[in-house]
Amino acid sequence: FLLVHGYRSCGFYDFCGVFSFLQQEGYSILLIDQRSHGKSEGRYIGYGALERDDCLRWVKWISLRYPSLPVFLYGVSMGCATVLMASGLPLPETVHGIVADCGYTKPDAIFRKVAEENLRIPRVFHRSLLFFTNHLCRLFAGYSPEAFSTVDALKTNRLPVLFIHGKADRF
Repeated sequence: FLLVHGYRSCGFYDFCGVFSFLQQEGYSILLIDQRSHGKSEGRYIGYGALERDDCLRWVKWISLRYPSLPVFLYGVSMGCATVLMASGLPLPETVHGIVADCGYTKPDAIFRKVAEENLRIPRVFHRSLLFFTNHLCRLFAGYSPEAFSTVDALKTNRLPVLFIHGKADRF
């Protein structure tokens, strides 16, 4: 399993319960720090858009070293968006499935949700805020949050996906 944590978190926190279970069941586990988190390099967080390419590199790294080992991607929150967006890339044949835990559809959709519910920015300012955010992301981080979508990536996905999500998850 390649375990991919969420925004401003770490694998040990997000996977503290499932890690022990997977280990007891005999699975090999690679617990990573996403870019700009923990001990990982990177200056900008891409909310899955930039990290999807990192995920592909991790999977290729695993596949080169353990070519007969089946790989499953398991992402939580932003890590979920990362693995779902990576599912639209040409993943090695060793990848057999994805566990998608509490993800979101697009980086700009989560920006909008945080602006409204956490920052309490009125909806009338959302369009201006998203325009400004997209511009800054393009300028400094080299990507546009509105250009990436888990839904679009899943249109070309060939892998089975287990979605874990509930209506009580307001975030």
